[in-house]
Amino acid sequence: MKNKHLVFIFLFTLVAGLLARRLPWRMSEIFQTDLIGVDTSALQSISIKRFNKPEMLLERTDAGWVADQYGRPVQVPEGEAQAMLEALSNVQTLRIVKTKRPDTLGLYDAISVQLHGNDDRQDEFHIGKQTMEKGAPATYVELKNHEGIYLVKNHLRDIFDKTVEQFRTKTAVRFVPQSISGISFFWQKQDSVLFWNRNDSTSLWEYGTVTQPDDSVQQWLHLLSRLNGGPFADHFDDSRARETLVTTITLKDRSDSTPLELRFYYFAPPEIPDDPSDLRTGGEGFSDWVLQSSLNPHNYFCINDTALLRRILYGLSR
Repeated sequence: MKNKHLVFIFLFTLVAGLLARRLPWRMSEIFQTDLIGVDTSALQSISIKRFNKPEMLLERTDAGWVADQYGRPVQVPEGEAQAMLEALSNVQTLRIVKTKRPDTLGLYDAISVQLHGNDDRQDEFHIGKQTMEKGAPATYVELKNHEGIYLVKNHLRDIFDKTVEQFRTKTAVRFVPQSISGISFFWQKQDSVLFWNRNDSTSLWEYGTVTQPDDSVQQWLHLLSRLNGGPFADHFDDSRARETLVTTITLKDRSDSTPLELRFYYFAPPEIPDDPSDLRTGGEGFSDWVLQSSLNPHNYFCINDTALLRRILYGLSR
């Protein structure tokens, strides 16, 4: 080998060594495409922390993802959960960002995301501000225990900048009235059950020897949709649910799907907290009557329309 080739190799090795010492990242990390590399199918929980906000914990359950921020669990809509999982599985690096002013990248009030897997693995990263890179959406991200800031593809802040209130829905009732074949009323204090069954051959609803025409029952079923959209009853103490339960209405579908249960609770006025400041954040109002639905089991709703409630509870018994 000629001397000039040896000199070239020496100089190349020297320059590469100096660059490696100056750069705070390993060479493999500079060209890393998948920045987080998390197996979303193994994730058990996601913790989201925002500046001056309580931590929100999302946990995987048999019924889907559930979020808890103020002491009451809330079901996470499937689309919201899927958007987070897809974002986590596809955090791709565009470039490494060198700066002495991370505050300009939104990292001083970053959204911190911590991931826990079923193998005790933990990952944590911080989401800064969103920007555009060559006409495409991008976000500044800092990984815990890394000495670098990365610009990654897509807008991540929009996906993870959430509160538990954004996951709550005010839908308590959803069914097709014409598909209901059975309606039962369970009265807690009387320990009695009233069951209406639709006779398809006569199109009459029967309770023992008593009958109701189908159009009257259909009108009653349509009343239940007016229970949707009520304010959340965050003042409700679910530890006293058994003693305050008045009536449970169960709707059975002829397709043998899971019945819809509506539970109605009554709070005497003295039982409502005296100091509203003691209520959980997010509460919207007070009501003597409270509704819980098996369709939306993690939320309770105020019922302020007592005329509607009277028609629902007693409209089929007259």
